[in-house]
Amino acid sequence: MYDHTNRYCRKQITMLYAAVTSIVFVQIFRIAYGESSEDPCLAGNHDNITSMGFRNVTNKDCSQNRVTDYRLVRAWYYAGPDPILTSPPDQLCRCGANFPIWMNGSLPHPQDGIVSRDTCLKYSTNCDTRFGIQVKNCGTFYVYKLPPTREDHTAYCFGSVPNAISTIAPDCGDPNDKINLDSDVVLGEFRSIEYNSTGVDSHATVNCLKGHGIVDGTATYESFTLTCTSGLKWNSTRTCKSLQECGNPNDSKNLDASVKLGHFHNITFTTTSVDSHATVYCSKGNGVQDNGIKQNWFQLTCKDNKWHSTRTCSPQTAALIG
Repeated sequence: MYDHTNRYCRKQITMLYAAVTSIVFVQIFRIAYGESSEDPCLAGNHDNITSMGFRNVTNKDCSQNRVTDYRLVRAWYYAGPDPILTSPPDQLCRCGANFPIWMNGSLPHPQDGIVSRDTCLKYSTNCDTRFGIQVKNCGTFYVYKLPPTREDHTAYCFGSVPNAISTIAPDCGDPNDKINLDSDVVLGEFRSIEYNSTGVDSHATVNCLKGHGIVDGTATYESFTLTCTSGLKWNSTRTCKSLQECGNPNDSKNLDASVKLGHFHNITFTTTSVDSHATVYCSKGNGVQDNGIKQNWFQLTCKDNKWHSTRTCSPQTAALIG
């Protein structure tokens, strides 16, 4: 007699074996090609967290419709466009809960995958109680693996702290941007500005173009320093000027056409670069007079490749001072 029962059982076992084999093959395919059904970013692998209308940090009302995650089911959750709070709220009653929970750490980048972070439950100090969560950046949104909280009337908080105090130290910004320079700064002819930091009291170096620089007494330099002041602006009294020399002032061809030396016996100088000075000493009985003060010398100034002055050594009738 034919056993119909055994035939049916064998058929069921064959079908079950085929189904299991198919599932295993799919899983192997997904693993081999980098596709995982466990990716919490994929639809169906995360839930939407409830009460998002109350969970934003801007919500200060927790007298009614309190949110609590004390009985939350541990799972992956999508919480809308606002990320989890990453700094402590300014008061206890926020996000529809008496005690808001925020994440102590930075949000991950997409390439970071799933990361672990500590969360903080705010009582009186910034982070009284810590417990772990997991976060993944899905490119355009975040998902969070959230466990239930340890007490009632506590809830995860989302958004950004309003009027949060920045922890970034104030600075003067990039000195290459003119908006960060003090209004009195004149850079002149320069080729580059180098700096390592932009904080208050830090310095930046202005490198002048070839043939340009600054004159300091008898010395010339091809760069000068900007300083970041407490007003958060870069400042300096220097500027890159042409260092073309005026030549020997004893040679009349190096004097501007308007210069009249008068009766003098010698000219002394140290440098002949732009903004440097030469001293003209008048002959005996000659000098210059300035606001009633008489002296037996005056200065030439090097500019525009010529020595300039409006003074002249002229005969004096009274004794010279100086």
